[in-house]
Amino acid sequence: MIEPLRAHLQSVRLSAPSIPYVSCVTGDWIRSEEATSPAYWARHAREPVRFADGVMKIADLPAALLEVGPGATLSALAAQATRGRGVSVIASMQDAARERSDRECLLEALGRLWIYGATPDWQAVHGAPRARVPLPSYPFERKRHWIEPPRPPSRRVRRDGRSPR
Repeated sequence: MIEPLRAHLQSVRLSAPSIPYVSCVTGDWIRSEEATSPAYWARHAREPVRFADGVMKIADLPAALLEVGPGATLSALAAQATRGRGVSVIASMQDAARERSDRECLLEALGRLWIYGATPDWQAVHGAPRARVPLPSYPFERKRHWIEPPRPPSRRVRRDGRSPR
């Protein structure tokens, strides 16, 4: 499988990345000569993924780690690899054990990213620009407007121990 894959990759135009990323093969930042080498990409099929090394390389950055995709398996592994280093690991979708909507999970992840310094495109999140709603200028008075539910009839007992009927 490796040789046919390498042969196919030689027919594809490979470009150097414009955004730096950590290689799963080396556990270090990808180099331009690796990203443009068919032999490097063929190694992915046979060599182990150096996930913990890659996570530790990213953990040196002042950023949170975001898992994009269903479940939280990689988030759990990243949290385990970076335990005690103060790295924030965020899953963007729920795992099968939780019963929350995908939107709720995504908004929670977005909120956590915002707490850690990300700048979300709020108009894209909400769809339309938000407007301020004026509140009344008078103070809200705390008056109770509640109708008490009817009380069940009391059971009176006569002095002789029998109930009146």
